[in-house]
Formats: sequence, C-alpha cells, structure tokens
Amino acid sequence: HADDDIAEARSIARMANLIDPDRAIEIALAEKPGVMTDFDLDRKRKNWVYEIEIVDAQGAEWEVELEGTTGKILKVKRDWL
Repeated sequence: HADDDIAEARSIARMANLIDPDRAIEIALAEKPGVMTDFDLDRKRKNWVYEIEIVDAQGAEWEVELEGTTGKILKVKRDWL
C-alpha cells in the first residue's frame, strides 16, 4: 500500500514541483528515526503535505508532516492507540 502511494506521489511531485517523496521520507526519518509504516501525500487547503508514519525502536507510532514544496517539518506527533 505505501509503495503504491509513493509511486502516485512521484507523479504528483513532478507535476506540482514538490520535493521527491524519497527525500520527504529521508527528512522524516532524520527527525524521528524508526521504520516507515505508512506514506501519504495529501492536499491540505492549497498546499501539498507529505504525511509519513513511523514506528520507533520502542514501538511508539509517530506521524511526521512535511510541507510538500520545501520539505519543512510542519508537525511531529505521537499516535496514541
């Protein structure tokens, strides 16, 4: 599922002048090390936002949101089950 989302995001990124999805994943994992479990590129208001879910070494789930054109981190939040 995440692989399909990344492939679709690559097409959107090229058309919309966004950072490459692989770069977005690198930035997210540098901010919150772990294993990526989900990936989305969503339109929020007029901006594209990468949403990357990560599970850290302790098993905690995190969501990292990045601004699509710059890769700037918008939000890092822990997902509570």
